[in-house]
Amino acid sequence: MLWLLLVVLLPLAMASDEVDVGLADLTAAVEKHPDDADLLWLYARALVDLDRTSEAIERRESLVSRWPDRRPAAQLLLGRLLAEQPRCAAALPHLRRAIALDPGLGAAHFHLGLCLRALGEEEKAERHLAAAAYSEPGLRSETLLIRALSRIERGDPVGANAMLREAIELDPTSDVAESARLLLGEHAPRPEERRLRIEAYAGMEFDSNVTLDSGEVPGLNRNREDGAGTWGTSISGDAYQGERVGLSIGARYDARRYIDLQGYDTDDLLAFFSARVHSDKRLLWRVDGLFSQGFLDDAPYLSRTQLRPNVLVILGERVGIARAYAEAEGLWFDDTALFSSLERDGYSFGAGVEHFFVIPGFEAAWAGWNLGYAHRLTDAESDALGFRGDYDHERVGGRMRAHLPLPLALSLEANLGVSGEWYRNENLLDFISTRAFQGKTARKRRDIVLESGLRVVRAVTSYLDVELSWRFLERFSNTEIYAYDRHVAGVRFRVHGF
Repeated sequence: MLWLLLVVLLPLAMASDEVDVGLADLTAAVEKHPDDADLLWLYARALVDLDRTSEAIERRESLVSRWPDRRPAAQLLLGRLLAEQPRCAAALPHLRRAIALDPGLGAAHFHLGLCLRALGEEEKAERHLAAAAYSEPGLRSETLLIRALSRIERGDPVGANAMLREAIELDPTSDVAESARLLLGEHAPRPEERRLRIEAYAGMEFDSNVTLDSGEVPGLNRNREDGAGTWGTSISGDAYQGERVGLSIGARYDARRYIDLQGYDTDDLLAFFSARVHSDKRLLWRVDGLFSQGFLDDAPYLSRTQLRPNVLVILGERVGIARAYAEAEGLWFDDTALFSSLERDGYSFGAGVEHFFVIPGFEAAWAGWNLGYAHRLTDAESDALGFRGDYDHERVGGRMRAHLPLPLALSLEANLGVSGEWYRNENLLDFISTRAFQGKTARKRRDIVLESGLRVVRAVTSYLDVELSWRFLERFSNTEIYAYDRHVAGVRFRVHGF
């Protein structure tokens, strides 16, 4: 919520004399008259106006220590300067002293309230903010906004909404009122949400390399590109939704039918769940799980199970959300490996971190990054040639994503990722396809994978979107038969509702 404060709250203007002499003249005058409190006050004020904050704080501290009871405004300005460093704990005694000298000094109550709120003393902060509004009516709308933010964070949306509406009524055209309207839109009580979510889509796409063929294996080169129709649907809902605990479940179906390469037609069925527990307002524990069954040319091809425990930390409106996770995955293929070293069934284990945040200066725009590690171990055994497992490997990768709203109800999503894969054993397929004929020894596979994508979405109605997408993947490998590139471009219509 702090970003709202940044756009509506400006430092309070301090009552002071105009600085109409040069700093050099003031410095000389202070040296001649070191005991003149008014001259020291003017000099310290000039340092503030010149943004020499550290020197201004030093001068103010000297001033208030020598004449602690003379000027409440001096205590106030020193407290405000310390708070802006930010040194709220150091600012408290000066702000409290200013109030003791002048209980009606609304600006002192205001800054003291902000400092107490930053230090986590919400109830004391609200009392001083209320006092600031009473002492200086010009601060009333700002204090209402800040107090509403505190009420939201303490789980009191009813009290917060009342304050936000009052802030709007005080000055409907102000920036404070606009921020209050945004908060009302985000936190106003809503009708009970329906627990069922349904989505369906259909589209066409072009794939430049359906077979993932590198073109390096003699006799296997053929037409690799084709067009396909795609469609699917999903249904999900909240099986349970409590104050701190929730459980969501769902299922999804995706299909792809190629025009010419029909042997690569796919169907995927997936069931998933997500169980979550809020331990406090900033920490969420979640466990996600899924099971999927893939079909290739109408025959079972791949079964997959995944379990992923997560912890999400809400860092704030400006900083965003961070997530750390671990995951375990099992893969079971329905084909029979020609050699035992080519067995692909097995498990992978990994962990990662990611961070999503709002892009400053753009409404509803966000970005994020991810770093992850995975280690895959298959059930492969040594074959008659002494090879032990072509697919056992470790993988380290990172990805960046961004979402940016565009004019005409358009939105753009972009992603870019890179990963490295290090395989543990000498590669059988590489050896028998190329190196054996060249009289060379077997080698371990090393891959680098680059991925990127763009997606432009246009909202036609509240229930219908049209989407244009492009994805690109290039795999570099020291074993040439695994190196390939692939472009996929398509259009899709998506219907969604609740």
